[in-house]
Amino acid sequence: MFSVSRVPDDILAKWRELARQTSDALNYAGVPAYLVEEVQDRPGAEITIDAGDDEAGGVFVTWRPSDRLLEGVLEDTMKGLRSTSSHNIFIFTTVAACMQNAIVGILWNSGLDAVPFNDDALGPPAVHVLGPVAGAQ
Repeated sequence: MFSVSRVPDDILAKWRELARQTSDALNYAGVPAYLVEEVQDRPGAEITIDAGDDEAGGVFVTWRPSDRLLEGVLEDTMKGLRSTSSHNIFIFTTVAACMQNAIVGILWNSGLDAVPFNDDALGPPAVHVLGPVAGAQ
């Protein structure tokens, strides 16, 4: 059986604070942002904490578009369409990539070290928030 150990509670507490700082920075910039453990299924920047003690652990941000766009993507996916033949999927992937870049820029300029994180097996483009920018006040 495969299992991933959790990070110690002190590290998890630091990640929770980092997630709150991430939410604050994005909301301050006008980007709707929320912690998934508190609010779900709302358009905007979804902030999650992966408590796994591995390279994929930490604070992550993904962009959730409107329910209307998500429904269109689901319908087109069920029909077997791809981004080259589906306007919905094309828009979804384009917006996700644009928002990934925007979120990285907003967080960096807010003093948080954030990098693009792309893993097609896990979902759309994301942002991995690593902590405060070195030397930032």
